[in-house]
Amino acid sequence: MNKNIFVKWLRSFKSKTYRYFWLFYICSLIGFILETIYAFAVTGRYECRQGLIYEPLIPVYGIGALVYDSVLRSMTKSKKYVIFFLGCLIGAFVEFFSSFAMEYVLGAVSWEYSDSAFNLNGRTNLFYSLLWGLLSLAYVSVILPLFERFFKTLHKKPIRIISVILAVFLAFDITVSALAVHRNSERVNGIPSQGVVDEFMDKYFDSDLLSEVYPNMTFTQPHDIQNELSFK
Repeated sequence: MNKNIFVKWLRSFKSKTYRYFWLFYICSLIGFILETIYAFAVTGRYECRQGLIYEPLIPVYGIGALVYDSVLRSMTKSKKYVIFFLGCLIGAFVEFFSSFAMEYVLGAVSWEYSDSAFNLNGRTNLFYSLLWGLLSLAYVSVILPLFERFFKTLHKKPIRIISVILAVFLAFDITVSALAVHRNSERVNGIPSQGVVDEFMDKYFDSDLLSEVYPNMTFTQPHDIQNELSFK
């Protein structure tokens, strides 16, 4: 009996993990496309907006989609203003804490809204939280139904093998990207390499490469966590 329960739990876990992987991957790709279009509309030229070194993905959108899915998936029948309001809160939360983690773990800043009205420590603001609200409506009404149909086609063995390869490469890309950004932050602050990994990053992921991949990224000095709820 206990074995049957464990087997059912394991199958459920594998199915959910498989679903979350594809949801994260697809929405990270959608985020990259949206950011690229937005950058072109604002600047009139192509600007690299990817969040990882090798893949055209922006993980913060994938994270947002996972939170949307956890909170809003059961609310497709709810009133649109409720979904919009929750989407605003979720988006602001994801954007704030993604920025916070990036700065204090990796020493990097990819977006900064201190000069805009109604910003929270420059990590998010009212305008972008409203855009997240619109994205939540698009997610519930368009993206989620399409994804559910698409997901039903992903259970054939060849596609599962491809999924495993993609997942392994994604984990590799996230790891390399994080290490490269962190090491670049140390270089900016004059911290010498302290081992084989640092030397590898200095040789193959130097500052010139990072400036090409992340043209809008800035790097911060080490500092203590404080005053993180200043609303302007």
